[in-house]
Parts: sequence; structure tokens; C-alpha cells
Amino acid sequence: MRTSLSHILFAALLCLAIPAGAQTVLSLKDAVEIGLANNYSILLSRQDEQIARNNVTPGNAGMLPTVAASGSASRDISSNRMEMADGSVSRSANDASARYSAGLALDWTVFDGLGMFATYEKLQELALMGEAASRRTIQNTIASIITTYFDIVRQQDELEIMQSILRVSRLRLTNARDRYEAGVAARLEVLSSRVDYNTDTTALLKQEEELRNTRIHLNRLLARDVNTDFVAGDSITLQTSLEYGATLQRALEANPDIALAEISIQVATATLKEIRAEQWPVVRASTDFALGRSLQDQGAWSSNNTRSFNYGLSASIPLFDGSNLRRRIRNAQISRESVELEHRETVLSVETQVALAFNAYERNRMLYEVESENLSVAGENLDAAMERYRVGAISAVQLRDAQRSYLSASNRVVEAAFNAKVAEITLLQLSGAIALEM
Repeated sequence: MRTSLSHILFAALLCLAIPAGAQTVLSLKDAVEIGLANNYSILLSRQDEQIARNNVTPGNAGMLPTVAASGSASRDISSNRMEMADGSVSRSANDASARYSAGLALDWTVFDGLGMFATYEKLQELALMGEAASRRTIQNTIASIITTYFDIVRQQDELEIMQSILRVSRLRLTNARDRYEAGVAARLEVLSSRVDYNTDTTALLKQEEELRNTRIHLNRLLARDVNTDFVAGDSITLQTSLEYGATLQRALEANPDIALAEISIQVATATLKEIRAEQWPVVRASTDFALGRSLQDQGAWSSNNTRSFNYGLSASIPLFDGSNLRRRIRNAQISRESVELEHRETVLSVETQVALAFNAYERNRMLYEVESENLSVAGENLDAAMERYRVGAISAVQLRDAQRSYLSASNRVVEAAFNAKVAEITLLQLSGAIALEM
């Protein structure tokens, strides 16, 4: 039994798989791995994360003393002439003397109202913020890679559909010419077939251009030669385990934007502690140890050695600074209240995005099922129209209508599958699971 062209295409569309041909096949897994290794946004975010980690040290928080060493050396050469009261003259020429010194000094803030501990806490939170920001960049980039990859799959499907339509138009044009040469068709039918064939050719060329542009965009995300040619080898498959309640709960727990907003509250709290610590006295301990040695060629002594050791405590108490500290404390309190409001807004935004994405996911899954059934009917209709056109039972216009119906149904199936996949990717991205699930 003969299998029709439209039935073959219909089966291919339902699984949405694209043959690789002679081009290099790029799998989704390989695309994500290349992006994780090469993408510049990811590499830069990891650098920022490392810097934030490096900043978490007691010394950077002011908890450790500072120690400095010093040293000096000098040499003097002098000539003297002294005239005494009795008229005698004393002369010395090229008298030399030298001085050497070395010392160590230590300065340590012993107490600053616990401000140093607040600073250390703030540095730790900033490190967590760097990790969360890096994680958000990674997940957003992976989501962009996956979305662009499946956009290529969609366009490859649409390109194949247009190629099949163009083949039908070519057969129709050939048939019209044969009928015209046999004297059983008017020239108008040939011209009409030629116009439709050219129209389909133009649509195919535009689709090829869009596909090339999307490949360039994916290559950019993968940080490789933008002209690298490839075929997306994976097909669009939809998850069936996504549930609204579980997805929303996971988003509230693991969404990177919410995590960043929560860390921002902790940073603002630590900043407020830092400023409040300035209300307390600051106590500093200091000590220094010095060695000195002096040498001279002439005089009552030839060398002099000295040693000194000093230590002490100092304290400063803030009494009045024009109420500037009070103003800064109030502003820090307001800033903390602001980040709390931003956190609430972020949570609401994530809840909204999850609801919208889940609605789009369910709607497009249902559309995919309905349009798949429509595509089956449109395929059978195109087969019947082609057979009837061959025997002259219908006009070229009627065959063209069948073509358009099949093209429209095919595109709707592809679009519904792609839109459902985009909504699914968005849900996984919002729930912080995009890198794990894809």
C-alpha cells in the first residue's frame, strides 16, 4: 500500500525530530555544556563570586592588628674650625658619624562597639550574594541556551514543512504545464501555479534566513564562532510531571531572585549594626619597639646604642557630631525597610510569573493535542486533494486551499509544542531547577 508524502510528514511532526543530514549534529546536552564552559556572562559572574569570597577575612573586617617595620641609616661627614679664647685654633677635617635605627610598631583596635563583627557578618552575606548572583546568571544563561536551541528545532520543523509544500507546488506547476501543452488547461492555470510556486519559494528563503540568524544567536551564547553550522539533533518533548503547587513552592524556596532579596535584607541589617557601633567608644592598643646605634670618629664617645619599648591604650568617645550619626542610623533603618519591601515585591513577582507560565504551559499543551488532530485531518485532506487534482476532479485553486490548510495546521502544531516548551523552561527557571532538570 502506498504511503503518502503528507502522512510521512505528519508522523515526523508529531515526534518533532529533524534529520541531521550532512551537517554537524548539536545535542542539547552538548550545547549546555559548551555554554557553561565558555559563556562570558557566566565566566564574569564566577570571577565576581570569587572576589566576594576573597573579601571574607578577619583582617578585611578590621579584627586583626596592623604591624609595620621601619628602618633608617644615615652618615655625616663634617669639618670644623674652632678658635679658642686664648687665641689658639682647633681644626678637624672629615669627621664622620653614622646613625642606624630599626623598629616595629603594632596598632590594634581592641573595641569599636562590635562594629568589626558586623562588618565580618556583612562580608559573609556579600559572599553569599555573589554566589546567588552567579547561580542566577548560570540559570538565566542556561534557560536562554535551551530556549534558543528549541527555537532552532521549531524553525527546522517549519523549514521542512515549507519544503514539503514547495514540493507539492512544484508538482502542481509541472502538472499545469503538461496539461497546458496537452491542450486541456488554460495558460492562466500555469501562471497561477507559477505565482504560488514563487510565493512558497520566497517563504522558504525567509525561513532559511531566520534559521541562520537563530543559529548565530545560539553560537554567541556558546561563545564560539558565530558562523559555526550545525543541526539541532534533539526533539521537543514535554514534561508531564509539572504541578502548579509543587512548582510554586519550589520557586519560593529556590528562586535566585528571592534568594538575593533575602540576602539583601541581611546585608542591610549588618550595615545598620556597623553604623550603630559608632555610638560606642573606640579603644586601641599600640606598641612599638626600636633599636638605635650611633657611631662617630671624633669626640668623647665613639658609639651609642639605644633600645626603647613603648606601649599604651587610647580611647575616643563620640560626644557630638552635629547629629550626623543619628541621621545615618535613621537612613540605614529606612534602607532596611526598603529592601524588605523589595523582597515582598520579588516574591509577588515570582508568584505572578509562575502563575502566568503555568497557564501558558497547560494551554499550549492542550492546543498541541487539538492541533495534532487537526493536522491529521489536514494531511488526509491534502492527500485526497492531490489524488483528485491528478485526475482533474478539482481545480488548482482547491488544491492550493488544501495546501494552505495543511501548512497552517502544521505550523500551529509546531508553535504549540514550542510555546509549551518555553513555558516549561520558564517554570523550571523560576523554581531554580533549570540546570538540574534540563
